[in-house]
Amino acid sequence: DIYLTIDHRLQTLAYELTRPYERAAVVGISVKTGAVLCFLSRPQFDPNIFLGPVEKQLWNALITNPSKPFFNRVISSGYPPGSTFKPLVALSALNYGLVTSATTLNPCTGSLRYGNRTFKCWSVHGNVNLTQAIENSCNVYFYQLGMRFNLDSLTAFCRRWGLGQPTGIDIPGEISGNIPSREFLNRRYGQGKWTRGTLLNFAIGQGEILVTPIQLATLYAAIANNGFCYRPFVVARVESAGIVIDTIRLRRVNIPTNNMHLEQIKKALTRVVEYGTGYTARLEEITIAGKTGTAQNPPRPDHAWFVGYAPAEAPEVVFTVIIENAGHGGAIAAPIVRELIRAYFSYDNKSH
Repeated sequence: DIYLTIDHRLQTLAYELTRPYERAAVVGISVKTGAVLCFLSRPQFDPNIFLGPVEKQLWNALITNPSKPFFNRVISSGYPPGSTFKPLVALSALNYGLVTSATTLNPCTGSLRYGNRTFKCWSVHGNVNLTQAIENSCNVYFYQLGMRFNLDSLTAFCRRWGLGQPTGIDIPGEISGNIPSREFLNRRYGQGKWTRGTLLNFAIGQGEILVTPIQLATLYAAIANNGFCYRPFVVARVESAGIVIDTIRLRRVNIPTNNMHLEQIKKALTRVVEYGTGYTARLEEITIAGKTGTAQNPPRPDHAWFVGYAPAEAPEVVFTVIIENAGHGGAIAAPIVRELIRAYFSYDNKSH
């Protein structure tokens, strides 16, 4: 008998909240243990059909479905993280002494001209510091951060925080995502043919950067935990004839970090939900910290992201939601995380 960590109430709620969307992924994990409480990939299929012969018509419908119901989007699909990546960029900038949380750069006028290209922002933010740039998700501020970075130092920092490599979850099929190295860019564009404009894209989570929903959940768990996280897992224990023959052994991952810098990022993530682009995730009774993301996916519509953990002051749980081709993360994904967090804290006798 295999006992899972999945909370069927959260799983059912995630299913209902994402019902309007064709392609989506939702994952929730315990910040304190890494136990996966919710794990959903849309579109789904009913595994019970494999208990007997599968009708040819049904099988053909499943394998020809362009949305790929057999594809596990939580661990096997790499997406541009969009603005959910900005807090890590900001933490890296603080780590390397490029800015402080109070640093202001050139005002945001809605775009930035760099070389022969115009890099756009979603609004006009004027003068903002690092905290306000995260709160309001100002692209122009992060483009300017991108100009200050060395590619190698940024990619090294991202890998230190677990991106570009599997989390080690106990489900087969997990991919590494992609944190582009200098060698990767040289192979893709030719030796030395890529420009520093690439870093402007990376700074807002676009370009060749790819992450999985489970990676983002684990990353934000590490932020919530002040620099450590646990390997995510779905198998709690295995029993035979009522005797426990295997139990999960928690695997803690420690990330060296500056606690003062991390507190500044956590403060900004709280402000995102209380006052900024993630306001639709706000709850009166629980303080949520998180980040919206609207990831470009040309020529199709943007992907909507939100990652949030709660309570902000003593985190217990983190949820990641991505809705493919649905638009803005604040409008689409943030309310789903809000309802999942509300439900988590409304259940009595939480076991994780």
